[in-house]
Amino acid sequence: MQVLLPPLDAHVRDLCFGAVQEVTLVSPWLKAASLRPILTHCRERGLPLRILTVAALRDFVSGASDVEVLADAIACGADLRCVSNLHAKVYIADGTRAIVGSANLTPSGLRENLEVAVLIDDRDEVQRLATAISGWFAVGRRADGAWLGACLSNPIWPHLWGRKDAGATTYRMATGEKRLTQTGS
Repeated sequence: MQVLLPPLDAHVRDLCFGAVQEVTLVSPWLKAASLRPILTHCRERGLPLRILTVAALRDFVSGASDVEVLADAIACGADLRCVSNLHAKVYIADGTRAIVGSANLTPSGLRENLEVAVLIDDRDEVQRLATAISGWFAVGRRADGAWLGACLSNPIWPHLWGRKDAGATTYRMATGEKRLTQTGS
């Protein structure tokens, strides 16, 4: 075990970029600037990516999370699940190494805030942690293109992004559909 002090972004990036089998990310809040490099890395290497997050409308409205990065994750084939009472922040590579700490997968959490984490490289402990998280995944709501489309059909989306087609654009990114008709737009 190793204590990690801020900034934590390089530690999380190195953990994820060092994976050769699978990456698991657990963070209530997700921002594009922090998640997109990991999405790109996993997609380019064909690595399975599991993401557990909250994905609450209030978090998108407040700017704590970015809905568009969830669309990117879905488009990349990530197994994205949502759990409303999630507070843990855990990043696992290959089921053998993990970072557990206080930092969300956001620029604030990884670079700006005073956060702390520990790197766990004891295989048995990481497996124990991974098993617990798999249980959370099992009860989490699957977030796929249909889920995203339902979320984005909420009339608040155009107001959040300041344009009428914002929700439709993100939905098309996630599902690959060329056209979406929104009701109430």
